[in-house]
Amino acid sequence: MDLESRSPRRDAPLLGGDEPLDVQRYTDAIRRGFAWIVAIVVLAVAIALAASFLAEKRYRASTRLVYEPIGTVLDGRDIAWIDRELATLSSLAETPAVLERAAVTAGIDSQALEDRVETSVDADTNILTISATDPERTQAARSADAVASAFLAMRQDVERSRLTRARAALQRELDRLEAAVGSGAQTEALRTRISELGVLIASAGSDIRIAQRAETPSSAYTPRPIRNAAVALFASLFFAIMLVLGREHVRPRVSAARELSRLLDLPILARIPLSRKRDRRSGIFTGAEYDAYQALQAALRFHAPQAGQHIVLVTSAVQGEGKSTVCAGLGVTLARSGAATLLISADLRSPTLHEFFGVAPRRGLADVLAARSDPSATRELLEETVQAIRSNLGLLGNATKRTDATSLLSNKLGAFFEVLRQLPYDYVVLDGPPLLGLADSRLLAQYATSVAVVGRLNHVRPEEALDLRDALDTLAPPVVGLIVVGARDQAPYYMAGGSSILERA
Repeated sequence: MDLESRSPRRDAPLLGGDEPLDVQRYTDAIRRGFAWIVAIVVLAVAIALAASFLAEKRYRASTRLVYEPIGTVLDGRDIAWIDRELATLSSLAETPAVLERAAVTAGIDSQALEDRVETSVDADTNILTISATDPERTQAARSADAVASAFLAMRQDVERSRLTRARAALQRELDRLEAAVGSGAQTEALRTRISELGVLIASAGSDIRIAQRAETPSSAYTPRPIRNAAVALFASLFFAIMLVLGREHVRPRVSAARELSRLLDLPILARIPLSRKRDRRSGIFTGAEYDAYQALQAALRFHAPQAGQHIVLVTSAVQGEGKSTVCAGLGVTLARSGAATLLISADLRSPTLHEFFGVAPRRGLADVLAARSDPSATRELLEETVQAIRSNLGLLGNATKRTDATSLLSNKLGAFFEVLRQLPYDYVVLDGPPLLGLADSRLLAQYATSVAVVGRLNHVRPEEALDLRDALDTLAPPVVGLIVVGARDQAPYYMAGGSSILERA
């Protein structure tokens, strides 16, 4: 594949594609932001608990009143009327006149009592509840009983006064009629009504009574640490998830293999699932991960030159996309297929390839490049430095990070690759640094026979993918394709008749 055949498609869509992306994109965003979500939730719950334990304890006691209207009051009344009457009684229990009278009994300021008392009506019964909250548990019970008693006494006084006035008015009317002639029927009716009012005066206020007096509370009503922690948990969880999803909208990431393939205008060589089920010391892969690396090595064999050594540069857009893991898996499968393979940790700024195999190289590529020697000595040093990982697989690692990576690569690469081509390796896999922002991978690409790009889903942003496509267009060796890391939609890959099945978006 030459440079002209890879001319970028500038009309390629930035986002979207044939795959369903929305739900998966949000799920991936939540997974990426899981640490932030946990931190926000833990902080919110901790603050809620701390505030609860530091807050002043308050106790609540309740006195319950039952409303039992007498038969004459109920005549012609319905349930709605009783509900309105209960609501009226609830409001009257909190009037200043009642609270001032109760404050004397409770031994508390009426204004403070007003802030601490509330009434409520049971929706299913004729129960009126008067509740009082106070820092002192005994004072809470005393205040609730005082308000209830003051309310009953005041209501009794008001009812008795109203009925007394009504009876006095009827008595005056009776006296007037008795002085008139022919008013016997009316006077009898008035006498009956006056008698009834006398009974009502005697029983004034008896339609509502105390059903249960307040008991001294045994535990605090507020604060409630468990309740507050639960509220903080769900509220902070909702806020944290919305924050993570909002950040995803502001700075989206590529979450689908086809989407990344279209952005880079590259065929997909293999889809590598993320897996922790591997023996890092022996380089053993299992399941779909191993199958994916088998597909990758088959695809690279298809692009290998007919004769000579095949040098593959593995690079990516940014750090952390899984280049080293891909190089290790590719090296293992190439070696198992019978090809003599050398893995080179060419990312001198952040060497991690040796960690996959659990080895600690004393020397590495940087030491070979830094040595001032002739080709013969360079070859001898190179052969001494390469570590045998297993049959057909060698590793040229790096022990330390180098800040002079560009200088080393600029001055010594030509001589190094001249010596390298003399060694009996069929494949040389370079674990190169990221392509964006650094010149190191461009220097390495001059000596490679092909370039493979690693792209990790939910890690690269669309603008980074486009920048990477522009950078790939400037490389001389052919860019053979894309290796997608983190793909979930695994499909079988096969090698048939010497050619591999490549997927192009």
